[in-house]
Amino acid sequence: AHDLDALWPAVRAARRLRRPLVYDSHEFWIEQSSLVNRPLVRSFWSLLERHLIKRVDRVITVSQSIAESLTTRYGLGGVVILRNFPLFREKVQSDLIRETLDLPANRPIVLYQGGFLTENGLREQIEAAAGFGDAALVLIGDGPSEKALKEQVRAGGLQDRVYFIDRVPFHQLHDYTCSADLGLCLIKGAGKSFYYSLPNKLFEYMMAGLPVVASNFPEMQRVVSKTDTGVTIDPTDIDAIRQQVTQLLSDEKRRAACSQACLDAAQHYHWEREAGQLTDLYSTLG
Repeated sequence: AHDLDALWPAVRAARRLRRPLVYDSHEFWIEQSSLVNRPLVRSFWSLLERHLIKRVDRVITVSQSIAESLTTRYGLGGVVILRNFPLFREKVQSDLIRETLDLPANRPIVLYQGGFLTENGLREQIEAAAGFGDAALVLIGDGPSEKALKEQVRAGGLQDRVYFIDRVPFHQLHDYTCSADLGLCLIKGAGKSFYYSLPNKLFEYMMAGLPVVASNFPEMQRVVSKTDTGVTIDPTDIDAIRQQVTQLLSDEKRRAACSQACLDAAQHYHWEREAGQLTDLYSTLG
């Protein structure tokens, strides 16, 4: 069962077919931002999960923090941490962003890639971009906040500092990523699902050799601190975003060291290394 909304029918199917059941608590469902201010709805999902989780054979989740929370909340044992890493990609030589936007070859690119969602910190990143010096902030993707973000750029007179590229096919995304200089992963902590998250883009940036500026939340901070691949900050602190981006861009020696650390870390943080835990788990179920 992939997340809580699929668990009830999965429990029924497993019981009818007499098959073992694995529950993948991928999104930390009851701690999603959409439920933060909806206590009655959240209580319903919480009671449902407490009732159904007793009927599963194994539980999987995506981070240590979520595993610890589920263990404490429901008295579980042996929650398997299966991090949702991307497939490994080698860094490629690319200048695709500058070519697409007709930007000078020497203009630094600060990149965000992913969904344009309310809690992804994009409003703060756009506001901070006014102080990125000669660097361009490039947002690749789409989503429900796109219109509001473009209006923010227009209203702030930031059209020469903030650029949008429509969502690109996934098999092409890596070439765009490799053409940037710095990656932003500044999701906001609205709900513990986000607070304990470990976004794919963090590791996609590493595979492209991009030093990262990430949220100072437990999982992201653990990875960035361990690998020395960038910095972590409060994602709502616009001055801190501006300061850390400009410092990394102006310090060529540090940026080069972080870039190499990213490529080194990418050799470990990819799905091919992680997948064995999943096959091992299934092999124990018979």
